[in-house]
Amino acid sequence: MGLIDANPIRSLEKPKAGRRDHVIAADQFRTILTLIKDAEFRDLLTVCWETGCRPQEALSVEAAHVDVEGGCWVFPVDESKGI
Repeated sequence: MGLIDANPIRSLEKPKAGRRDHVIAADQFRTILTLIKDAEFRDLLTVCWETGCRPQEALSVEAAHVDVEGGCWVFPVDESKGI
């Protein structure tokens, strides 16, 4: 079955996580959008671009999270990151 007895990378040191500072310019983003055929995916990228949220955050928004008067999404503490 191709199984191995031991993990061959167990002793390797894991690299430290770093910041991602690559910023996509507005004209680059517009070009990217023109290349995407799927409308729903294009909408997801647009929401993430305009709000700064991560895709998993955008996908978890429900009507109950929308504060129309405040013009924002509000997540209850128990649904927020870092509880």
